[in-house]
Amino acid sequence: MGLEGHPVSASDLERYGYCPLSWKLHKDGIDAEGKGIVDGTKKKREVRNILQNLFNQENYSDSTYQNFNSVIKVAIVTNLIGIFFLLFRDSLVGYFLISLSFIWLIVASLYLYFFLYSHETVDEMKSKLDVENDKSNNSNERRISTPKLFSNSVGLCGKPAYVLENNEEMIPVDVKSGRKPEAPFFNHVLQNAAYCFLVEEQLKTKVPHGIIRYGMKENSHTITWDEDLKNLLMEKISEMEKILDGDKEAHRNHNRPGKCKNCSRKEACPERLDN
Repeated sequence: MGLEGHPVSASDLERYGYCPLSWKLHKDGIDAEGKGIVDGTKKKREVRNILQNLFNQENYSDSTYQNFNSVIKVAIVTNLIGIFFLLFRDSLVGYFLISLSFIWLIVASLYLYFFLYSHETVDEMKSKLDVENDKSNNSNERRISTPKLFSNSVGLCGKPAYVLENNEEMIPVDVKSGRKPEAPFFNHVLQNAAYCFLVEEQLKTKVPHGIIRYGMKENSHTITWDEDLKNLLMEKISEMEKILDGDKEAHRNHNRPGKCKNCSRKEACPERLDN
């Protein structure tokens, strides 16, 4: 397997897990239809924009706090040197340095103001998205955004919504726009497994589990990343590559007329079930 053949994305796995035939129709260029597609796309875009704004604001908050720390240290050191000159050397130089330290304090105060304002904005965003539900009690844990990840070894690519990182491990998080089910859907588990594999292999870190979040204010499902799930992931990737190579046919994977009724590619499906 490899990307030089047919690259498989995490989104492909999600579609394949939902229905192999629907996924194949998508690969053949059959567009999805229906009002649900428009609404779903709008919700996904909304969540993605909020997450991106959150990352940007968190980075700005971290940057202003680091600047505040640096400037306040300069102000303190400048003030101490000024006092030394004032008492033991040149008083004129001492007064100059002490005055300069007050200017640095003003700059530090501005950075502190920007940090507090941005920190409050971050808290408001977190409250809207309810992202704190993902985090454990580990105070070292932080949320990061990753670039799109590629694995040449299995021909897989994808980008999780974000990753929770601590000193020893990373946890990929996927955010869905729909309502939270009692148990995570199989196709969503498959997609999250792809993120677990990519983060573990490409970022060379330990991945104990993944997280699937449903909706803006919902709790999360935890997906254990183990050998069984990894083997299932490899099995599905192999099936998809065989279909793309023409060595295997894609077929409907269920006997539920209701699922076919709600499918966005039902009009083009040769195996759809009618009520």
